[in-house]
Amino acid sequence: MAVPGDGSTDALLRIYVADGAEREVVLWVLVSKPAARGVERAVRVRLNNALLPQADTAGGWLVFAVPYDALARGENLLGIGALGRELRVEKVEVRVCCTEVL
Repeated sequence: MAVPGDGSTDALLRIYVADGAEREVVLWVLVSKPAARGVERAVRVRLNNALLPQADTAGGWLVFAVPYDALARGENLLGIGALGRELRVEKVEVRVCCTEVL
């Protein structure tokens, strides 16, 4: 998915989440080329129109913490924008972190 670098246009993607609104959720975004230094400051991600906090990086991925109230069960709208550089998103993962129940 191509992400414009104009800072005002988001590439949009619909993602479906069956469960996880009450748990710790992390959004992982993989860009096609190795992320240039500081790319996490140029990328803006919105989930259901709520701006997510700035990303961290881990192994070439951009990692976004998802606030508890930003994710809904069912269909969610994800917007990815960039400022000053065009990007190509290869993969998006929503990881729901669960603790074991004994």
